[in-house]
Amino acid sequence: MAKTKKTLAPIHWEFGTLRNPTPLMLELEEYSKELYGFTQVERVMRGEEAAPTAAQQRIDRARAEAAAAALASTAVGTRLPDMHGYEKVTGKATFPVDVYPASGLYTRVLRSPYPHAKVKRLDVSKAEQLPGVMAVLTPKDCPTMDPPILAEEPSHHGEAVAAVAAVDEGVAEAALRLIEVEYEQLPFVLEARDAMKPGAPLVNSRYRSNAPRDPFVYKRGDAAKGFAEADVIVEGTSQTAWEQHVAMEPHNATALWERDKLTIWTSSQYVHRQRDVIADTLKMPHSKVRLISEYTGGGFGDKTRAYPYHMIAALLAKKAGRPVRYELTRKDVFLECTHNYPKYQELRLGFKRDGAMVALQSRAWVATGDSGARSNADDFESAIRIFKCPNVDVIGYAPYTNTGISGALRTVGEPSGNFAFAILVDQAAEKLNMDPLDLYLKNIEERVDQVVNLPFSSNGVRECLLKAAEAFGWKQKWQGWRKQRDLTKPQRGVGMMAFLCNKGAMSVPMTAVCQIDRDGSVRVVQAGADLGGGQRTTFAMIAAEVLGVAVGRVTVTKPDTEVTSDTGIVAGSRATKSIGSAVKAAAEDARAQLLEGAALKLNVPQSDLDIADGVIFAKADPSKKLTIAEAVAAGVVVVDQVVLPAGAPIIGKAVVPAPRGYSQKTLGAGFFEVEVDPGTGMVKVLKIVQAHDVGKAINPLAVENQIIGGAIQGMGKALTEEMIYDPATGVVVNPNLDDYKLHMMATMPEITTIAVEPIDVLGPFGAKGLGEPVNIPASPCIANAIYDAMGVRLSEIPMTPYRILKAVRSL
Repeated sequence: MAKTKKTLAPIHWEFGTLRNPTPLMLELEEYSKELYGFTQVERVMRGEEAAPTAAQQRIDRARAEAAAAALASTAVGTRLPDMHGYEKVTGKATFPVDVYPASGLYTRVLRSPYPHAKVKRLDVSKAEQLPGVMAVLTPKDCPTMDPPILAEEPSHHGEAVAAVAAVDEGVAEAALRLIEVEYEQLPFVLEARDAMKPGAPLVNSRYRSNAPRDPFVYKRGDAAKGFAEADVIVEGTSQTAWEQHVAMEPHNATALWERDKLTIWTSSQYVHRQRDVIADTLKMPHSKVRLISEYTGGGFGDKTRAYPYHMIAALLAKKAGRPVRYELTRKDVFLECTHNYPKYQELRLGFKRDGAMVALQSRAWVATGDSGARSNADDFESAIRIFKCPNVDVIGYAPYTNTGISGALRTVGEPSGNFAFAILVDQAAEKLNMDPLDLYLKNIEERVDQVVNLPFSSNGVRECLLKAAEAFGWKQKWQGWRKQRDLTKPQRGVGMMAFLCNKGAMSVPMTAVCQIDRDGSVRVVQAGADLGGGQRTTFAMIAAEVLGVAVGRVTVTKPDTEVTSDTGIVAGSRATKSIGSAVKAAAEDARAQLLEGAALKLNVPQSDLDIADGVIFAKADPSKKLTIAEAVAAGVVVVDQVVLPAGAPIIGKAVVPAPRGYSQKTLGAGFFEVEVDPGTGMVKVLKIVQAHDVGKAINPLAVENQIIGGAIQGMGKALTEEMIYDPATGVVVNPNLDDYKLHMMATMPEITTIAVEPIDVLGPFGAKGLGEPVNIPASPCIANAIYDAMGVRLSEIPMTPYRILKAVRSL
């Protein structure tokens, strides 16, 4: 079916104003500066249905306009393979780990065997004398950084204390064995709750206490009163594990000095921020440090920061006078880089007999690690936002521990918070004798973010629940709370949940340049990393849509701090919405310039022109037309109010601020079916259905791939993945992929993906992010499905065969 031309201008924010606004958009902008007038909030939280206000009707009309614009697209909404897919699968793509400079040296690092110690003596003289060793680095050679580049007081097992650059890896390894170190072992603490006890050992002497910050506190209403009024109360504890990212491409850095300029090739999610930290640490101008990351072989939040290994490579290269390459082994990655933190949580929920939630109370502790504290309030976003609940009391603690650096792993800690919440919702449904799906549908909040009292930019969670339930066959598969079980043979069960995720919002910096060359081809200049999610393909599709050209005519630059502006991090599911908005704005600027010159050339008003298939034409008289290449040649500039011919490439640019007036969240639902063998405790996931509010799918193929990948990664968190510290020694006992278990392709279940498209009011063509929330449903859905199958509740992940058998034998 032929698609109609766009006639409506979707919302576009530029320096706090609306560009090309319709009267409705102006009305919305004015409205968003006011309080939302939520006199209806109390009614909504009591479970009463409120008639749509005039304000809500205006938002609905805005969304309808954006939807109409999205449906009129020609590039957006089509299924396109990754534009760099051929290079990736044939090995022609140059990942940073593929960079081997001429005369380059190789790096190996000596690591502490203890979780906490002081280096009393460090003698590297024998290593320096080994033939083939070009440079040795000790803490005294290093500037200050947090965490330390090389530690004099290592405070987790595997922290680096010395480094060597040599002509090959074998010589470097031999040199490490020649380094003499005398350690003084110090007391250590591994668990978050233990770290907060009076008399607990300090994680490091540079800290005054193990508490890096005040606890997170969120309250509304009166929780005690809510529980007093509740008819049904459920409570429990949950525990999650240390988890590794296990990106396919290991961490790496190759450093090259050219006089006073440093270039580093590294696998990165944010080259500009890493460049800034490295330059500041070395006390160099930012312009003298260049980071390049043409492709990134996976990140999941682990490649967002400047690590000690970046500095080690740079300092060794400076000292040796030759390029230095440092590719971390898998064990190095486990010991040096970030990990997703374990979370212990105590949770209570209160409900009325009709299923309305009236109270929620939570206390949680996460192990921050020994540096770079990373524990977020958004661990519990779903619980305090997705259900209408008038009484909430949440406190979270994040102390330092003598463990590796904690960090984000695909939605930071939200899978852990959702795990605790969703298994208790399932228990509440059982006590209330309700279908869990009906309990979610009764309680979900669809209009108002109860924390900030703002409307959602889009909220398709109800549609996600209904569509996923239908595709899964929930009403047929779920047999009620009194189902019969036969634990002498494998049992099947089903579980479900819905969530709200604090990811996917627009955030600064959002910059881009769109250049239309003389031949009519388009070049988008941006620095967003391509992590395997087809991000650059998405940006190309957005530019092509705006400019009316084929996607194949658009190229998108790769991250390189010397030739791109700072477009922000590719993390937090912000790339499509944030960088995509900047690309769209830059393309619109280029389009306006293009049409300005064409209007003069064709002698028609600019407003009468449109672009399709690379041709600019007058809507009233399509015989008046120019190719884009001809229009570029006809380009003009305005100098002192005089229009002059330019005939040069057109440069569109954009710096987009963060919009206000809306709560921007990602939402979705998951339904899982499992089979559990009561004799072995083995769990086989049979079927997955996940539905996600994507606003508008720019590239449905990329959306599908993200959901599948996230579901598989979520299975690992739920069932197998756990980095284990020995409590007696503080040593990581499984820093390898033999003992840290991942799911193999043979274990993959049937996966159905559903993209719900309610149209996000703010995103480019109504789109918003997706990459992170896709791994949220697995853990709680599998836990609930195991209960449905076996009649045992598990509240600790991973749900290994040992833990399942232990639970079954306790029946």
